[in-house]
Amino acid sequence: MDAAQRLYESLGLGTLEASAIATFGVTLPHMSAAMQSSRGLMEWQKSAAESGDTAAAEDALRLTYALGRTFATPEASRLLIGQLVGISMEKRALEALAAGTQPDWLTVTPAQRLAEIEKQKQTVKEVTAASEWVMQSRDEQLFAEWLRRVRNDGESAALNWVKAQRK
Repeated sequence: MDAAQRLYESLGLGTLEASAIATFGVTLPHMSAAMQSSRGLMEWQKSAAESGDTAAAEDALRLTYALGRTFATPEASRLLIGQLVGISMEKRALEALAAGTQPDWLTVTPAQRLAEIEKQKQTVKEVTAASEWVMQSRDEQLFAEWLRRVRNDGESAALNWVKAQRK
């Protein structure tokens, strides 16, 4: 991001504009690779379940869920899109579990985790509204501090900070 910002500044953009483009212009090729992997695992799960190979079907669900959980790590969850990709994978695996199933790789019941996921999704919607407020405020200092926090602390932390500023 820093190198991209310097490049944009050398092209004549102002510091704030260059920072915004550098921050949100980052490419995330691992997201599409993870989603493709998740889709492939879920196809494997469906095929295994249809053929009666319950062990393979469970392995596919466990792997899909674990892949989704990797996006909950501090680094991967820095951007909201990472969080949403991860919970999408987790949800897909949990919804494919047979009713009443409690696999040993899941520390809470599927229903509990699905409820937590819905809460996370609602939180993402709430903090995303805060970013719209920053954009509409036209307060350059607020915008600059928000960008600094996105880069240093992650998007969720920055949006939570903005949300607190609105009060």
